[in-house]
Amino acid sequence: MAKIKKRGPAPAPLPVHPEADGPGRAADPLWRRVLREPIALGLVPLILARPLLDGATWPTDNFYFVWAILLLACVFLARMLMRGAEPRLKLATLLLGCFWLAGLMTLATTVQYSASYRSAVIWAGHFFLFLAVVNGVRSRTGITIVVTAVIASFLTETLYSFIHFNYILPMMRQMVMSDSYVLQTRLGGNADTAQLIHRLQTNRASGSLLFPNALAGFLILAIPITVAEMVQSFRAFARRRQQPVAPERSGEASPLAVTLTVSLTWLALVCITYFTVTLVLSMRAVAGGLKVIAWANSANWLPFAVFVVIAPVALAGGAAVALKRGGFPCLWLWTRVGVLPVLAVGEVWMLWLTYSRGGMLALVMAVVLVAAVLAGARRGFLRRRGAKAVPSAALLLLLAVVLAAFLAADTPAPAPTTQAAPAQAALAAPAQPGQVDTGDLTPQGRDMTVSDLASGATFRLRLSYWRTGIYMALDNFWTGVGWGNFGECYPNYRPAGAGAVTVAHNDYLQVLCETGILGFALFCSFWLYMAWWGLKRVLSEQDPTRRWELLGLYTGLLAVLAHSVIDFDFYDPSVAFFAFLAAGLLVSLGLLKEEESAPATSAALVKRRSIYQLVALPLLLMAALVAGMAFRVYLSDFIKSRGEFLGVGDDNTMETFFYEAKFFFPPPEETEKATKPRAIAVTHLSDLVPLRSALEAAGSFQVAGSKPGTMRRLRPDEPIPRDAAFVVSDFEKAKQHILPFADAWLAQLKDADTIFPYDAKLAAELVKWYDLLSRSLPDGETRRRCVLDSVTWAQETVRRSPREFGYRLMLGQALWMRANIETDSTTWRRIMDNGLAEFKTAAELFPSSGNVLRQYGNAKRNYGRTLRKAAQNATGKSSPEAEQMCTEAWQLIRRAGELETAELQF
Repeated sequence: MAKIKKRGPAPAPLPVHPEADGPGRAADPLWRRVLREPIALGLVPLILARPLLDGATWPTDNFYFVWAILLLACVFLARMLMRGAEPRLKLATLLLGCFWLAGLMTLATTVQYSASYRSAVIWAGHFFLFLAVVNGVRSRTGITIVVTAVIASFLTETLYSFIHFNYILPMMRQMVMSDSYVLQTRLGGNADTAQLIHRLQTNRASGSLLFPNALAGFLILAIPITVAEMVQSFRAFARRRQQPVAPERSGEASPLAVTLTVSLTWLALVCITYFTVTLVLSMRAVAGGLKVIAWANSANWLPFAVFVVIAPVALAGGAAVALKRGGFPCLWLWTRVGVLPVLAVGEVWMLWLTYSRGGMLALVMAVVLVAAVLAGARRGFLRRRGAKAVPSAALLLLLAVVLAAFLAADTPAPAPTTQAAPAQAALAAPAQPGQVDTGDLTPQGRDMTVSDLASGATFRLRLSYWRTGIYMALDNFWTGVGWGNFGECYPNYRPAGAGAVTVAHNDYLQVLCETGILGFALFCSFWLYMAWWGLKRVLSEQDPTRRWELLGLYTGLLAVLAHSVIDFDFYDPSVAFFAFLAAGLLVSLGLLKEEESAPATSAALVKRRSIYQLVALPLLLMAALVAGMAFRVYLSDFIKSRGEFLGVGDDNTMETFFYEAKFFFPPPEETEKATKPRAIAVTHLSDLVPLRSALEAAGSFQVAGSKPGTMRRLRPDEPIPRDAAFVVSDFEKAKQHILPFADAWLAQLKDADTIFPYDAKLAAELVKWYDLLSRSLPDGETRRRCVLDSVTWAQETVRRSPREFGYRLMLGQALWMRANIETDSTTWRRIMDNGLAEFKTAAELFPSSGNVLRQYGNAKRNYGRTLRKAAQNATGKSSPEAEQMCTEAWQLIRRAGELETAELQF
């Protein structure tokens, strides 16, 4: 008989889902269950801060969120590496990861490396956010934490949108009317002043998301989630009233807990209401401007008594009653029942004030179609068709929403008028340089009308965007133009009369244009799979509470997917963040029931543990790579922003410095023709020249004198008030004293460029500076050096972005400046020919622009006239080459006029 070898105890297999709330863990105290959710807790500050930090205005600030998301994803990846934790919904994660890799491959063929590099970092953040939420939020406690933070974020954005629409927007208009410096350097007015003034004048809600369309995309995701949470809260409240909790299980809070909770509730409400009411009372838009109302006067005692005293006390008292009756669960339920209906109404109201027809229609169609599918499922239609009907229903549902969205366009913006508003002087001193006409801007703005909503002008513009995008996609079908480069290449394909735009207003078309057919297929496959998977999970869910939550997430996602057909939700970092967050929550909530009912152990997982560990390693390396990529760009932009931690990469510092430099370095003809001293407001002086002594060496600080219309010079020992002005008395001396500071700033820009030597905008900024200095400095070695540096950086700009027509014009102008300092005729002719070739290339890159073609024609005409004059001086008659060049120039100018007429007619 063989001897049986005695074995030790078999190793316990790994738990399938160690993070899920099992029967034992569900009985743990709340604080212990919360602390077991590091990823959910880490998402809370990101969710609360993401809408408030606009990703379009401050693009580099997005990297803060990317780094935080990478850190949270690494928590799960480290667990996966060490313990072989099983990832969830592997096919969807694989599709999204492959889409990122397809986009990353466009770096090899991109038309502008910097834009694709930055976009790769942002899209990596979306991928890792989905990965972290799907795999790191596995329990009911974790889902509750994240959903609570999402609702709080919805509430904050809705309240801010209301305040911004009614009070902050009129205040901004008043600021711009008083001083267009704000428009030029703080609101990006240098890019397209007329369009920005027109947008500022229109009364549309945008909140902190900059664009009304972006706020609409945010709200159509928020409204279904809020309504679903509201319904389940009312259901829970009704169950609690029908089945009262036994006294021994009511969870009545201790007196100390009641006291602390009530006190903190009262204090928080007082702070919130005091701030809100004070803001409302201190900024009122009235005819003719803003009227500041003091909160302390007797006329305002009632609002303060109600909102700052009575309401907080009443709500704190209600919190005490809830705590005494049922403890913290009862207080939490009462809070949801009281807040969620108000929030839902506010979200719908703000969505209406965006006047986004596309957003409203996308939401309505998503709700109607989801309801229709659910009705069909209840009648047994899907069950009779079998499992094959689910993906078909999901595909038809998504296609129906997409087609419905195609029928809508965003609200048309009324055309700006040519009526000019009276000039607004910031100082009693002479007018500031660089002031712009604010047009018909008024503090009250312009309300949208029914005719505006019924107009199809914006839809026609979108059709022109899409037509141009299709040309671009067909021309770059396999590789795309590179992530983030739709706006760079759009002028190359833009037909005459088509609208100017930087995004396609169709995310799917833009993905096709930028990443080619492979990236487009992967992106659409991911969302089609999510639509199919989500619908299947909603239809199979039996628990009413969980089904409502799934419906809210699914309907909101469907609305965003439809809205993305006519807008740019996935290209707005804030809206895209919540879209991928909602997709991850949908998966986590949908798999929660399966994992709760799954066995505690799984032998199959033990066998697959090594595979998961191998997969975790490249994902960790990918996270480290993305973090390093983001840091390189961030450090360069941080230097450009002069060490500002918020607003990194928004170019405000560069704009304000250049604005100040234009004042101190005007062309000689401007100073010769000036009849009055040139002055600049102290509030316009940036940190370019930090030393008061350097400024006073060439001028003086002055304030309003005792008599109206007079100015008084400040003594050196007097502090400089904010209403003072700096008056230049000697510009030549000013240039000598301020030039070292300008050189120091340019050295900083070059240091930033050394860290990330791909940024075409930074190179163009250096070109602007050297061009400014070369035009204002007298002839000499310094001026020659500036001209040469201008050419060098202009060539570098074109190398970094060869298909940008504006950079070609910049290089052409720089080359002609370079030719003007040459004495050798052969060298002069060669450089002038190269400059004219750049003007020609710019016209070819933007063939539908009458303005660009006119610049090319004017350049050719001036060149021909110069050659004609040189030939007449040498031989006494003109040369055939010069006459032919002038003839071709007039033909180009005539064609430019035709294009400009076509643009106006469109």
